[in-house]
Amino acid sequence: MIWAFAAAISFAAMDLLWRRVLMQTGFWKALLFRSAFSSVLLLTLIVWTGQGVDQGLADPAPWNAKAVIRVFGMPVLTGVGGLLLFSLALRQAPVYLVAAIVNMTGLSVVLWNGWLYPGQIEWSGWLIGSLMTAFTGLAIWLVLSFKLHRSNEGKMGWGLVLSMLAVLTWGRGYVQYPESLKESDALTLAASVELGVFIMALLLTLISRSQVISRAHSQRWDRTPWRHLWLVGTGVGLAAWALCMAYDEWPAYKVGMVTLLTPVLVVSWSALVDKEKLTVADVVAFLLVVASQFLFVWSEWD
Repeated sequence: MIWAFAAAISFAAMDLLWRRVLMQTGFWKALLFRSAFSSVLLLTLIVWTGQGVDQGLADPAPWNAKAVIRVFGMPVLTGVGGLLLFSLALRQAPVYLVAAIVNMTGLSVVLWNGWLYPGQIEWSGWLIGSLMTAFTGLAIWLVLSFKLHRSNEGKMGWGLVLSMLAVLTWGRGYVQYPESLKESDALTLAASVELGVFIMALLLTLISRSQVISRAHSQRWDRTPWRHLWLVGTGVGLAAWALCMAYDEWPAYKVGMVTLLTPVLVVSWSALVDKEKLTVADVVAFLLVVASQFLFVWSEWD
């Protein structure tokens, strides 16, 4: 359980920091270095702990192309696609709106899990109550987001579409994690996703070099927020590891329930750090989602 809560808290912090990074530097440049830092961190941890070697991943015999695609294909594809959609959404809509939608990934995981593996979910009154309470709180945030940003309907519309696509993409990938972790370890799976993001960012940077080195649009290297990029890369790497550990120990729908806590933290920290004013409805939504977590944790001991 601790791994799931650690991932939820870490991703909330990284969401806010990633938004700041994107406002200070070019999109592909930020994505490239963020994934580079996280990949280096995770690969270093693999070498240091020897997890990949211990599980026989260094032996190429059983690892043909089909096996690699079966284990890493869906997590990498959805990890890369989800991050790309999320980052584009942040550039089209305020973090308040994007966070409320994108961090419904936990709900997406529960729904995907219920559809693809219906027999895995142990439905109980506490779990259903937790899910409905969280859904109500998140629905309040969505309504507030629309009202708050209706003056910018064009961008908000695109931000909404991209955010919802990111939710569905990540949710589908996370449901695959428990299956992939039967043949891999958490660090290797997390590193594979971050390496996939790095390769995608590198290719797109080379294809669209104007995004990075254009005289008209690039920022000077000495103005690049290297500290923030390093923090985001390190934080995302550790959060991805924690998330994989959570999926290794728990069914996907249970991890999804815990990660519903992330938008609560994002909005709360936005109010403290970015001075975003919280309304009474914000507080109600906050309390509902927090209550859903207590109900869920209680259901684990019921």
